[in-house]
Amino acid sequence: MNFRIFLFLLFAFASVKAQPLKLKPKQKFSYETIASRDEKNERYSSDSYRYCRSNFEVLSALNGTYKLKVTPVLILTKNFKRVFDSRLPFTEQDKDFVAFVNKALTASAYEITIDQQGKILKVEGTEPIKTLAMQKIAEFQVLEKYQSHKDLLDIFLSDNYLKGLSRFLSGMHGTSADTLMVQQNDTIRLKKQISGNSKEGLLRAYLLDSARNNYNTSTKKKSRMREVEKWSLLPYKQKTNTALYTEAINALEYNDKYHSPIARFSRAIEDLADYHHKNKGKQGLDEEIMSKLDSMGKGFKQDDPEYMAAKLNILAFAGDGYFELLQKVPYEYITNGSWVDSKLSYEFNKGNYSNVVTAVRLFFTKLNDGRKYPLNLGNLSDAIQNQYGKYLQNTTDPAAWKLALVQIDSAEKLKIPEVTEFLAGLKMYCRTRLAGNQDDLSEIINARGNTFYDRAGRYRLLIYDDLVKKKVPDSITSTYLDYTIEMVKNNIAQIKRGTSDPGDKFRYEYEFPPRIPVYHKYLADAYYRKSLMVKDKSIAYLQMSAQYMPAPEELVQSEHLLKSEYDFLPFVQYTDLYLAAAGGGKSDTEDLLKKYAETVIIEPERYGTLKERYLKAYPQGDFKTFFKKMLKEKLPATPAFVLNDRKGKSLSTKQEEDKFIFIDFWGTWCGSCIAEIHKIDELHLGNPKPEKLLVTTIACYDKEKNVDDFMTKEKYSYQVLMSDSKVEKDFNIRSYPTKLLLLPQGVYLTIPFFSDYKAILNRYLEWDI
Repeated sequence: MNFRIFLFLLFAFASVKAQPLKLKPKQKFSYETIASRDEKNERYSSDSYRYCRSNFEVLSALNGTYKLKVTPVLILTKNFKRVFDSRLPFTEQDKDFVAFVNKALTASAYEITIDQQGKILKVEGTEPIKTLAMQKIAEFQVLEKYQSHKDLLDIFLSDNYLKGLSRFLSGMHGTSADTLMVQQNDTIRLKKQISGNSKEGLLRAYLLDSARNNYNTSTKKKSRMREVEKWSLLPYKQKTNTALYTEAINALEYNDKYHSPIARFSRAIEDLADYHHKNKGKQGLDEEIMSKLDSMGKGFKQDDPEYMAAKLNILAFAGDGYFELLQKVPYEYITNGSWVDSKLSYEFNKGNYSNVVTAVRLFFTKLNDGRKYPLNLGNLSDAIQNQYGKYLQNTTDPAAWKLALVQIDSAEKLKIPEVTEFLAGLKMYCRTRLAGNQDDLSEIINARGNTFYDRAGRYRLLIYDDLVKKKVPDSITSTYLDYTIEMVKNNIAQIKRGTSDPGDKFRYEYEFPPRIPVYHKYLADAYYRKSLMVKDKSIAYLQMSAQYMPAPEELVQSEHLLKSEYDFLPFVQYTDLYLAAAGGGKSDTEDLLKKYAETVIIEPERYGTLKERYLKAYPQGDFKTFFKKMLKEKLPATPAFVLNDRKGKSLSTKQEEDKFIFIDFWGTWCGSCIAEIHKIDELHLGNPKPEKLLVTTIACYDKEKNVDDFMTKEKYSYQVLMSDSKVEKDFNIRSYPTKLLLLPQGVYLTIPFFSDYKAILNRYLEWDI
């Protein structure tokens, strides 16, 4: 039987036995209710909880209908790990929309009209409640988040919502207690318990506890939802702690700890962080934030670890002193994974490698929030694999490798498979460095483990180099290298293939794709090593190295990731090695010229040499046409846009299609943007070739007032176009600031952040295109 049909029949059956209401004018009674919902799947979990107590007074009884005055007296709601208590005055409420609506409800009353079966026919008197809520929301400056307060108010104080608060009146009463079970394709459990009616026909108590396990046959994933409703009739205005109230207090963990000074301070810090995010770019914001922080922090001991940990959640975004404070906070008090990897990275810079296990344990336990792979795991991986890994590569002290293995073994004792995978590459590398003979290496050579976080491609190449130094036979090292190539290609294919697992969707869409150029570099490095090993196929393997070199745009867009690899596997221009080895034979001329054209995109000063080589091979050829074709093949196409600057002047790519256009994507909210924005103004004022180059900027996710205030304060004169919220997506901008150079051919390339922009542009402007 279909679950919904089953419920319909069940409730229909209950309604048949329902007793009609027999209420009298001036009659008074109270109800308390609990409504909770808990949903979990492999991508996320969400839960909500509400306790409500309301008083009812019968105003009139006429022609089988009753008009009741409803006065909610207590609402406790859980929202994003916060409890909103309507008994607190407005001045003490969390600055949250739901908290203020609950408070406005319990400070007011409204009327409902019901029939003899308890069906609510009409709701009246909500406008004064809405007015009060909006007045208080404005008075206490409650921030709007994802929807306007007006739209939300229409939902929260709609007739349907208020009917839901009194749905225990609507005829689900009258039968004895029962328990029902249903098993179909999905697992469904329904438990229903009802106690009888009062003499007036009012339901005394009700419980509906339903749970459903769903199984998605396409993704092979499970999800679970549980909903519980409990209602209980009370004497009018009962004030004692009832069973349902006690149950709610315990379920919400609404205890003395929740009301402790440090807990209130932590919630206030979260509100301050929300305020900062909402007002990013506002002039004087940091000073305002720090002033509020100083006021809020009075009465706390400055060395209290909980107090310091709470402050981190705002100092990471505003003001000064974040790193200094971070070093004073013990790991176990940190509440955010980002602060853990920042603290660990800082310690690594100071030569302290003792807290690797502590950081890994926190990430995968306390800070994991039920995920297979914790948030910010990529940052922790960068810290451990890059900084600790570099130390272990540079040292010649076996004690350091042994200590690393002790730490890794300690982490593995957590018995979390993902932890073992996470550290597998580093473990394999340390064991190789300690290996004294081929027997010691045999298990390492046959290892096949690999994840996206263990940097196995890097470590395998370093291990290969060590195997060569230790004179392991070519037959073994060749097989080892071949598997490394296969493994890295599988990494790339897996990323491009994506995933149907909702829990991994974010990683496959945003976190992993920027690593593809790193995998390309691994392949280029691996094939170069093959070229040294297999002499009779040296040129063919060199050609593959050149082919797998990250493309020009990849070299810039993944610059940070690639630079971290250069510390381990230095950048080698395999294209140059291939061109030199190939010798420029006539049959390969066009291919060689195309490969050289790729290097010109990265190093524009090679333009003259490319032109010379082309004309030497093709004296009657059209070099401009050849080069333009190469640019269109190798670079992304420029999306068309039309944007207005702050003075109302429009700029379109169509108008300036014959010029080079240098664009800085930035925002007044972006600290890194502001740190070097003076260089953009200098470039604007000292444009080396204004007839050929246009310098402009696009303010993204920003407010025009913030931009105006910033430009006035700093006295900058560069052009600022206001984003249409589309242009940054069209250009696939992932971080700020990002610098692009639009070429006259309708393609563009990325300019590295914090470079000598004028010097770089001068080299590109020498191109005759």
